[in-house]
Amino acid sequence: QLSGPTAKHNGALLTFLGMNIPQPSSPRKIRTTLTQNNEQPQDVGAINYTMSDGKWGAIVYALGGSDALIKELGEEEEARFKVSVEGKEVISTFYKEGSKARDFLCQCMAGQPTK
Repeated sequence: QLSGPTAKHNGALLTFLGMNIPQPSSPRKIRTTLTQNNEQPQDVGAINYTMSDGKWGAIVYALGGSDALIKELGEEEEARFKVSVEGKEVISTFYKEGSKARDFLCQCMAGQPTK
């Protein structure tokens, strides 16, 4: 899930949700290994918390703002992400139709109505 910025906050977030993501009793900072497509894995800090009465874990990465949010989508039409915590893969996911997502986000951030 990509979110932000808002009228009150210029930052943006990349959030992964899943049943295999750790579900701590309170939000915490963690180190993760993030792999995008076939790039080298990166050690990245994130926030980890629990949702839906303990059924889902969430890992949230802070992005620099709207430009970083668009850049995160890259130029690819499809992208794959893998996240590991303490050496254990906790989620592997992908997206398709990257150009549609980029166009939608650009319209939204420009304050234009979207459908």
